[in-house]
Amino acid sequence: MTDLAWRLLLDAYDTKAVAYPTPGVLAQHLNRHTRQTPALDLIDQALVEAFNTPDARLIISMPPQEGKSVRVAGDFPVWALMHNPDCRI
Repeated sequence: MTDLAWRLLLDAYDTKAVAYPTPGVLAQHLNRHTRQTPALDLIDQALVEAFNTPDARLIISMPPQEGKSVRVAGDFPVWALMHNPDCRI
């Protein structure tokens, strides 16, 4: 995780003010070059639903180069820890 991501995580935890409703919003804040596509909107929606559902499982199947890996393995863990610092990732 980058230093900026850790700082955002700690700031959100300290202030209890999480201003990022989806991993995509956080991704756009962390990297201005992030492009939010309709496919990533669907992924964000599924990730948020899975995060809020106990014991949820999620399989994402889309064509290559949609941004799945970066969103799921990079942005989502930071977002999840901002919302619940005690969650296991």
